[in-house]
Order: sequence, then structure tokens, then C-alpha cells
Amino acid sequence: MSVYDDCPRIASGAGAPDRPLRRFALIGDVHAEDERLEAAIAIAAREGVERCLCVGDVCDGHGDLDRTLWLLERHGVITVRGNHERWFLTDHLRTLRPVQFQDEHPQVRDAVRLWLPFLEVSTVRGPLLLSHAIGDDDMAVLKAHTSADELRRTAAWQRLREADRFVLLAAGHTHEAMVRVLDGITILNGGTLKRDDDPMVAIVDLVAGTMDLHDLDDPARPFHRETRAIP
Repeated sequence: MSVYDDCPRIASGAGAPDRPLRRFALIGDVHAEDERLEAAIAIAAREGVERCLCVGDVCDGHGDLDRTLWLLERHGVITVRGNHERWFLTDHLRTLRPVQFQDEHPQVRDAVRLWLPFLEVSTVRGPLLLSHAIGDDDMAVLKAHTSADELRRTAAWQRLREADRFVLLAAGHTHEAMVRVLDGITILNGGTLKRDDDPMVAIVDLVAGTMDLHDLDDPARPFHRETRAIP
């Protein structure tokens, strides 16, 4: 039995739940960057995407966490839980800075409790797994330079492969934008919104086979940085 046997599924195209997703914004680790999140959502609207997907780590950062949550909810951003949400709810690793605490953000606390660690999304290329890192492990590291042998020894990757279900993995955690294919799974990482870690947002077009990265270093003046091919 696979951990993904009962993986929750979400509606795909906005307003058309039976239509597989074609174009979406992939929002990386947010870290309470409300201004950059607002800019990312504006880019997504301008680009005419069908959905905005967020890989979590919404908590802990320099911005306004309550407004960050409001933006996610107002614009219907599909969000999964990251390790910072898990720490937020368990009052763990609160010695790091900057962090937020449950008692200071009751609305965030209540919303985060409802977020799931991973979701399945129907796309034109097949099932996509939206998670923070590698599926059910929100701390697993998957970078462009992670060797195939090292990744295949990772228990979370083994569980993902054994599920034999997903052709796409949309993830974050590393703050590193990436397109990579391994073991028949195309891995997409949209980077991060964190201000001191090269902030950006990705617009993914599964029909054209492209991931456009938009620079958000200055949220008031975003610009298209580069396009990466999705094989």
C-alpha cells in the first residue's frame, strides 16, 4: 500500500474542474512576503493562468503574515503545508528569526491546520503531485546538483517512485528554481519569494513546455528573467 493511495485531489482549471490544468503559477516558499506574493499573483493574473499553486512555507519571514494568508485565500491559491507550518503549529524551532507564533496569528493557525502536506492535480501531461519537498517528506532535499544515485537512496523518492502515479512533481523547500527529469517524473521548483534569497515566481505552461521565471527582487518592478524548457 502506498502513502499516495488516498492522495486528495483538487479541481484543476478554475471554473472547469473536469478540465486538466494547462497553465499555472508556481509560487515557491513564501515566508510571509506579502508584497512579493501580491506581485506574483498580479503576474499570474496578467499571464492568464488557470490556477496558482503554492508549495508552502508561508510562515516565518519579514512581511505581514496575516495579509499573506488573506492574499492566498482571496485569490484561491492552492496551498500545501511546509515544514515551517509544521513548526508553527507545534511551537518548534521558534528560536530562529524572524518567526511568527500561533497566539499572535489565530486566523493563520486555524487555516494552516486545514492545509494538507500534498495534493494531486490533474494536468494535460498527467497527474501532478503538489508538495513542499518530496511528497510526504517536507524536509527532503532535491536540488539541481543532487545526484540521481543520492536521490534514489532517499526514502521519500523511493515512495514516490513506487506509487507509479505521478508524472510531475511541483515542489520547493530549497529556494532553488529548477526543471529536472528523473525516473520519468518532471520536477518543477519555482524558487522562493524570500527577499534575501533571489525572489521570483514561475509561470508554467505545460502545453508550450516552458517555465517562465519573473524576478521579484523589487516587487514594485517585476520583470521576466528567463525561460526554462520543460521536456
